[in-house]
Amino acid sequence: MTSPEDTITATVSVKPAWVNSWFHVLFTKPGLEVDGRGHELHWGDNDVEIPATAGRIGVYFHYRGRPAQRLALSERLLDHRIGSRVVARLGVRNSARFSIVEP
Repeated sequence: MTSPEDTITATVSVKPAWVNSWFHVLFTKPGLEVDGRGHELHWGDNDVEIPATAGRIGVYFHYRGRPAQRLALSERLLDHRIGSRVVARLGVRNSARFSIVEP
């Protein structure tokens, strides 16, 4: 069992590119991967419990019903505690980028 000090509640904000946002809102879903473990997300803001000692974090997008077929994956190794906000945006050509905002 984990204590509150072992996890951080991070707000993960995921948005598609505005040009093709209608397509992605209808046909794709975002996800968060922390040390190889996936978490389903929805478009917009998500509150997610993330282990404070996480070593790798990634944000990805996939077609609905096909979580193994990812459109994009952006990963980052963490050498410190994760910030309280993760911001991800799907690019126009289905490339992902994200940033971690420090607390």
